[in-house]
Amino acid sequence: METQTLVVQESKLTLALALLVVLNFVDLFFTIIMFEKHWIVEANPLMDIFLSYSSLSFAIAKITLCYMGVFILHRYREKPFSLYASYFTVAAYLGVLLRHAWILLILFG
Repeated sequence: METQTLVVQESKLTLALALLVVLNFVDLFFTIIMFEKHWIVEANPLMDIFLSYSSLSFAIAKITLCYMGVFILHRYREKPFSLYASYFTVAAYLGVLLRHAWILLILFG
């Protein structure tokens, strides 16, 4: 029974991590476009440094950090914390994307 629970947890984690990668790319796309059009400022001070330097450095840093997080969460996939952390991160990204949508709605709505 315990093995079956672990398999279900791992499949949920795999789905959450895949969603996290997709959401990271969507956020990357919208952040670069909206920043270059001066519609937003980057709220994360570390990422703001990369974005102020260039969009490419921002993209490399963002993708690298995301994949490092995915690697760590997958490495410890048998721990319940990994699943909870991935859910929290997906929820945070959804919140960020809702904020992007809200800004676009204000600008073009």
